[in-house]
Amino acid sequence: MSSVKSIKSKALTDTPVTKTVNLMEWPTFLDEKIMDSIKNDFKFESMTPVQSVVIPIFAQQYKDVVVEAVTGSGKTLAYVIPLLEILIKRCKKKFNKHDIAALIVSPTRELAKQIYDHVEIFLKKITSLR
Repeated sequence: MSSVKSIKSKALTDTPVTKTVNLMEWPTFLDEKIMDSIKNDFKFESMTPVQSVVIPIFAQQYKDVVVEAVTGSGKTLAYVIPLLEILIKRCKKKFNKHDIAALIVSPTRELAKQIYDHVEIFLKKITSLR
């Protein structure tokens, strides 16, 4: 069953936007290896409200996004998924030896470990980013 909700979001450069989303659908623009990990490794069939707003804004419009939400709302994957999507597209051109592809700053060691673990799950399938 699909669940439809209205979500309010604000990109740093835009005014607040209310968007109606079908929580059963992941965006069709996501790379097949990302989708494979989402469905088979993480076992997620639908996005959280946070993910449904953030992923398209970050991955397709390259906008800065600020999200404040409760623990367990899907914030980590809301920025890891678009980051990986952008890197996959960028990897069609080779990185130079000392290029920094991405930088994730974490306020705590525990959150850094969680982010690392999530990214590692994706990288098992996305070998072009290793």
